[in-house]
Amino acid sequence: MIVFVILGVILTKKLRLDPISALAVTFLLLFLARSVVPTGEALIGQMFSNGVPLYSGYGGRTIIFLIYLVISAIYVMFYTRRGVRDPSKPAMNNDDWLKELDDFTTSVKVEKVKWQDVLFLY
Repeated sequence: MIVFVILGVILTKKLRLDPISALAVTFLLLFLARSVVPTGEALIGQMFSNGVPLYSGYGGRTIIFLIYLVISAIYVMFYTRRGVRDPSKPAMNNDDWLKELDDFTTSVKVEKVKWQDVLFLY
């Protein structure tokens, strides 16, 4: 999740969008997906309920997920399009967070990737 948040913030910074768009691009769809996967919150609820077999109901949950995915994607596109057309319309229409992010990215030291780093990721 940390990687997706960083990528979402970088993407919304390049597109000059507000911080709510950065959260919507990353968190909204990510948490929506976590509600369907077998290792997510649905499995925990099924483990503690009596008489409900594990991994049951994923067909219906997938259909609901697809409906909410379409609704969420349309809302995020509507919100970001509204902010691109008129920068004063979004809820957080200031550019202060972009300046702070620029200061952070200029202070980051770029190093060469070593074989130990690649081994650590695996």
